[in-house]
Amino acid sequence: MRSNERTPEGAAARLTVLALLADGDFGVTEIGLLERLRAFDVLAIGRSEFLDVAAAFCTELRGDAPAREARPYLSVDAHRIRRLLARIDDPATRRAIACLILQIVRADGRICAGESLLLWEMLDAWDLRLADVAALTLGAGAPGVLPRAPRMSRRPPRVAGPRHAIGAPAI
Repeated sequence: MRSNERTPEGAAARLTVLALLADGDFGVTEIGLLERLRAFDVLAIGRSEFLDVAAAFCTELRGDAPAREARPYLSVDAHRIRRLLARIDDPATRRAIACLILQIVRADGRICAGESLLLWEMLDAWDLRLADVAALTLGAGAPGVLPRAPRMSRRPPRVAGPRHAIGAPAI
């Protein structure tokens, strides 16, 4: 089965790709992270299919980049993120994807602006609380260890516009 943006699996895979691209890294190390997190089970697609989806999505993002860019640049605005988020409607799947994305965001010990945008758009769109997702992610074995909210200020949607975007160098 080919996962496209219109299927929940395809949307979840693209959100995961955005989480990986948000801080500019996407390579062998990140694929290893996904394997350790059992992300392919959560996403309900195989490793090779995920890599195909990631390559196609990155090509699509490069095609959408402004022509004036000297190098390929991947950029996604809040509207596109929300469109992907809307494709996933099962509450259990939403929680699982939210936990996975939070683990990816926290993996390098810092939260950049693109990761913050993705994380907060996800929490807003799915009506989740960071503390609840963190509790699910950390489990009962790590009480009191909650991530701090990203330092990026949250602006109303009418102000946010396209200048708040996830961007990273091409693969």
